[in-house]
Formats: sequence, C-alpha cells, structure tokens
Amino acid sequence: MIPTSVEVTPSEGIVQAGVRYPKGEQRKLGFSDDLLDVYEGKVFILIKLHVGSGARHGQHALEAALTYQACNKSICLAPVVLRLKIPVQVVGRETEVKRMNPELFRDF
Repeated sequence: MIPTSVEVTPSEGIVQAGVRYPKGEQRKLGFSDDLLDVYEGKVFILIKLHVGSGARHGQHALEAALTYQACNKSICLAPVVLRLKIPVQVVGRETEVKRMNPELFRDF
C-alpha cells in the first residue's frame, strides 16, 4: 500500500511550498496485521504555493500529479497517478481578493 501524495510541477515562478493532508482514519484491513491510515469519502488536500516576483499576473493552469491507491477490506488495486490541471489566478499585492473556504485554510 502506498501513501496518497500530490506534487505540483513548478511553472512560471509558481512553486509548491507545502501540502497538508487530512488525518486518516485508522482501519484494520484483511491483508495487513497493522492498523492503516485510510481516507473515505470526500477528502481535501491543501496545497500551498509560492508565487515568485517574476510570475506574470493573470490566469495559470498548473499541472499536478495526485498519486493514490484504492483498497477495500481484502485487496488493494494498483496505484494510480491522476494528472490534474489546477487553475490559479495571480494578482498584484495591491489587489483585493475574496477569501474562499477560510475554514479549510485556517492555520495553513
């Protein structure tokens, strides 16, 4: 079993600066003697980005890879790498922005 991970490809002065994974739920699955941390249902993985001073303002489509492995109580499927495009809008420091989902991003 492999851990879930996400990796953003650096692009035009925008780089991944951190990731926060949710706490998994410990479960005993039939193929392991150990308790395993697993995710069930909807999961939010938060990615912190650093925007360098040379990044152009405007819309960007960042490429990311989400790696995960689905399991049930008795088996795990082969790991999957899901390629994603993440839309990001870069604005100047003086631009007012509307914060979205502040409860998710608190302390991040």
